[in-house]
Amino acid sequence: MIKNNSLTGDPRRTIEERISNSFPVFLSLVWKSLDLPRPTRAQLAIAEYLQSGPKRLQIQAFRGLGKSWIAAAFVLWTLWNDRDKKILVVSASKQRADDFTIFCQKCILEFDWMVHMRPQDDDQRWSRVSFDIAGCRPAQSPSVKSVGITGQLTGSRADLIVFDDVEVPSNSATDMMREKLLQLVTEGESVLTPKADSRIVFLGTPQTTFTIYRTLRERNYRPFVWPARYPKNLVGYEDILAPQLVTDIEKGGHDKVSWQPTDTRFSEINLLEREQSMSRSNFMLQFMLDTSLSDALKFPLKLSDFSVLPLDPQKGPSEVIWGADKETLLDLPAVALPGDRWHRPKREGEFVPWGETIVAVDPSGRGKDETVAVVLSK
Repeated sequence: MIKNNSLTGDPRRTIEERISNSFPVFLSLVWKSLDLPRPTRAQLAIAEYLQSGPKRLQIQAFRGLGKSWIAAAFVLWTLWNDRDKKILVVSASKQRADDFTIFCQKCILEFDWMVHMRPQDDDQRWSRVSFDIAGCRPAQSPSVKSVGITGQLTGSRADLIVFDDVEVPSNSATDMMREKLLQLVTEGESVLTPKADSRIVFLGTPQTTFTIYRTLRERNYRPFVWPARYPKNLVGYEDILAPQLVTDIEKGGHDKVSWQPTDTRFSEINLLEREQSMSRSNFMLQFMLDTSLSDALKFPLKLSDFSVLPLDPQKGPSEVIWGADKETLLDLPAVALPGDRWHRPKREGEFVPWGETIVAVDPSGRGKDETVAVVLSK
């Protein structure tokens, strides 16, 4: 236990009390013990959201901000305050989840001020998969347990579930894969204990417009988004941009802070180097958490590229002027990227008899092939 309270700056309170009452203070002490610089403004903002946020929340931050390290410190802070808490860490791979648990173990073993959390009995669990801290009551579930998203969640019980980067390109490339992933993360609701302070935390970076994090937002998992730069356009960031960034924009003006770095660890030169070495879509996805450009490049052909209009078998328009705005929008079912809709032509010419008609037939082969006919007229 820590005895020195000279670091607090407040003789009326011990450092133990400050650590127990404030996760940002605990995080600062962990960073100091790891010989790291003091937590940045963005890291402290994430820490505050973890402590005071809702029971079900999401944290989406750009690559390299350290959200997984912060979450590991939050796990330790939770056990510091209540040694009987049960925590489940879930990641896309078993190895990634184990790394999270091992980091927590090393902190307990190497930090002198965490000596009271080290296991004291030989019969206590202490492995890379799961471990108990000293003084916890006997229970089937360990203090901390790690599991891959496709592993055995059933049968576990936890007061805090941390989903750390469960969405990766390999398990979210198709609609079917994303639907399966959603079913797997939903299992967390069955694992969560019915206590008043039980919580589920998601940490991650969206991989596509159809990310499961958007669906989780609709299911009341409140997101907190921290991009590497102040966004030029706030479309898509409504109600989810980090409150501190919103305050900065309101105070300094959007034009002045637009595209400036949001965290002191990443300078303008550093971000420019990353942006130049990465593709535009990858930078917007990994550092700006903006999927619109990524999907625009991934799916270049859109419904709005077509002009839809009813045609007469005998006559057709002499010219078709393409358009895609509110005036040309058609109320037709559309299965496409969000915001992509069918449109009619901006303007149609005079209707005249068809000059030539061509019918192309692609006959069916073996198996599931079907015959297709295409009619072209001009």
